[in-house]
Amino acid sequence: MKDSTTKDRIFTGLTVILIWQILYNFVDVEIFKVSPLSVLQNIYVNVLTREFYLDIFYTLTFTLCGIILGIIIAILLTYLSYKSTFIMELSKTLVMIFKAVPIVSFIVFFLFFVSSKYLNIFTASIVSLQIVFTNIMEGLRNIDEEYLFMAKMYRAKKYLIFKYIYMDHLMTYLKAALSVAIGMAFKASVAAEVISHPEHGLGTRIYESKIYLDLNELLTFSIFTVLISYLVEKIVLRCLDARD
Repeated sequence: MKDSTTKDRIFTGLTVILIWQILYNFVDVEIFKVSPLSVLQNIYVNVLTREFYLDIFYTLTFTLCGIILGIIIAILLTYLSYKSTFIMELSKTLVMIFKAVPIVSFIVFFLFFVSSKYLNIFTASIVSLQIVFTNIMEGLRNIDEEYLFMAKMYRAKKYLIFKYIYMDHLMTYLKAALSVAIGMAFKASVAAEVISHPEHGLGTRIYESKIYLDLNELLTFSIFTVLISYLVEKIVLRCLDARD
């Protein structure tokens, strides 16, 4: 399968906007008539306000903290699981619960104990933890035992085994995990803000758009959520590629 080019992405974007404009022309209910141009104008208006940057800052900062926390816990659990079958079964049960229970349940649960301001840290960490843990464990299972046997036979130092066998092999699985986890974490983080509506956050603005039946505002902040998530994902993956 060929990778999509910049030209393909631009063409796809223009096609979506064209379909959007066509649908706009056929909608008769005024409250639902939101054109691409009106959303673009609303984006311009929001970009000029201080509150807009505060919303982005809080959502971006707390979500990234949650993703980093989730990755650290996932790596720690993976290491302990690799060493102990008991911890492996315990971790697999924990991850299975995270996968099965709706994220909304976790959001409401954490609201009993955590300030709404920091809630998205925990939701983002839960989402990223389960994805990173699952992928890295899969990577460890697929490590070629012959490489480990050769390293032991030649008495290679542990840090060299870790760097050239484990790290090189697991990096592919980590990239695959992050390519999914970052987007999912941002979605969970913004959902937490919609439910808890802290003072600042993209989710809070989305919640307010529902209160005021402002579809224009809803689409504006949804677009920014997607863009920020996409940019963070690309930056993180580029940094990991640069390491190689």
